[in-house]
Amino acid sequence: MAGMPLDTAAAATEECDSVHQQLVENNVLLEVKIQELLACLGALKKDKLWENEVAVWKGLHLSATETVRRQDKKLEKQKAQLEKERREREEERRRFEEERTRVERIRTGDQLKEL
Repeated sequence: MAGMPLDTAAAATEECDSVHQQLVENNVLLEVKIQELLACLGALKKDKLWENEVAVWKGLHLSATETVRRQDKKLEKQKAQLEKERREREEERRRFEEERTRVERIRTGDQLKEL
């Protein structure tokens, strides 16, 4: 600028100042955009963490549901087994009662014969 005419130097300085001001404004706008993007990224990250947490809870729920289903199945088998054993005991008791009745009739018949 030392060899430039004053008008040209002033115009160049003014243009440099204008470009500098534009760069400062652009820098501020960029900083604002960066902050907005970081906020969005944070929100997305939280959403992703939330999605992961939801997925984990869904997985736990499905696992618990499966465990309960298996336990229900076991209990149903146990119930069926207990019911079968109960019927067998009832049948055994019925046969015992029939045998006892038969023996009592035989005794009664024998006692009548003795009389």
